[in-house]
Amino acid sequence: MVDSQKNFPAPSDKLAEIRRAIESGEGFSSIKHVALYFDVSIATIYNWMNQGVIPKAYKIGGRRRFKNSELLQAEALYEKV
Repeated sequence: MVDSQKNFPAPSDKLAEIRRAIESGEGFSSIKHVALYFDVSIATIYNWMNQGVIPKAYKIGGRRRFKNSELLQAEALYEKV
């Protein structure tokens, strides 16, 4: 797994924490964490939002956040395809 902003490997414990948070379906995740979760670049996350592959992010406190439950629904939908 590579951190798409710095090109350094994401620590496995941090990645595991991100996976647990998203897979719990509770709370919100940053664009960076979603990119790490799906193992894609941040640009790909923006492209997926614009194409409707994943839901649009919410703006919370001036930052974009994804609702984890909505990410799981989108992931399940595209796993069936």
